Amino acid sequence: MRTGILLGAAVWLLSALGCAHYEPAAFNKPKGVNGREILLIPFRESRKRLWYTESQRGLALVADLKSWAYEEADDPLLVEGAAEKDVLETIRSDEKWILMDRVTGDDWKELVGNLGVQFVLVGDIRDLTLRDPGTIGLYQPKMVLEIEVFDVPRGKKAYSRKLEVTDPSGRDDPMADVSSFNKDSVIERRLIRQAAERIGQELYGYYEKGG
Repeated sequence: MRTGILLGAAVWLLSALGCAHYEPAAFNKPKGVNGREILLIPFRESRKRLWYTESQRGLALVADLKSWAYEEADDPLLVEGAAEKDVLETIRSDEKWILMDRVTGDDWKELVGNLGVQFVLVGDIRDLTLRDPGTIGLYQPKMVLEIEVFDVPRGKKAYSRKLEVTDPSGRDDPMADVSSFNKDSVIERRLIRQAAERIGQELYGYYEKGG
């Protein structure tokens, strides 16, 4: 209740000052996951047959999402430390989880229900391309991903969304003094950060800066 009152007051104050427009979370409007514990599972890449925790892109994306949440979200409560480590180790090494193709709400409830966690976020990086397939040498970064939020106490999927993230600035980034390999790495990392920001906005809401 107190968090909701403070958030409402902050939104009113910023609107009155003309500083920013608050866009509420798409999930669980208007509060999102602010003030609720959430466990972020490193995304999988199913097309590369990389399970949760196995994708370097998935690990980077969740790390960037955590950074965004701590810097931008109203009241982030992220599961970290020993509890997070134990869960990820189970997903990585337990035969039951390794052999899964799809994880249900009941599976998450069984695995993390004793932690008192409200939500679990999982995702799948379905596609990531850096170049325009129709033009040699032209960058057109794009990532397609799916996210799912599970309500742990209920053992149910609470939200799912397919997102497409693009980086228009990648089209005309000169970086002439950077090798092609390193340039690809720089542009991919920037795209991953932008994807993390987009997911954070879906879950927590965000302040849109005025012109």
